[in-house]
Amino acid sequence: MTNLTIDNQTNLTKCTWVEKNIGYLIFERLTQTEHSITWFARKLHCSRTNVYNIFKKTNLDVELLKRISVILNYNFFEGISAETRSIILENQREWLVCDSSNTKETEEPSA
Repeated sequence: MTNLTIDNQTNLTKCTWVEKNIGYLIFERLTQTEHSITWFARKLHCSRTNVYNIFKKTNLDVELLKRISVILNYNFFEGISAETRSIILENQREWLVCDSSNTKETEEPSA
């Protein structure tokens, strides 16, 4: 397997999927494919420096992420979608709790 390393400025650590930034997820996937950073840079039509900068990103343009997904044969959008779905469900639960407590506060006592 290709040994990929990143300088300390990127702060790449092991953590849960939700806590990982997109750049780290791309780095992990590239490591799994056993391709080099040079190979990846060629496929993206950019420099190795730009690839290292991608690894540091917390967000990416959708079109760039789509290109990277195709190059690395991995759908990064599935993980993003699952994370978004989880956040939406949590927000809906909070709204329901908030709505039910507001309803109780606004109800007039029966005579």
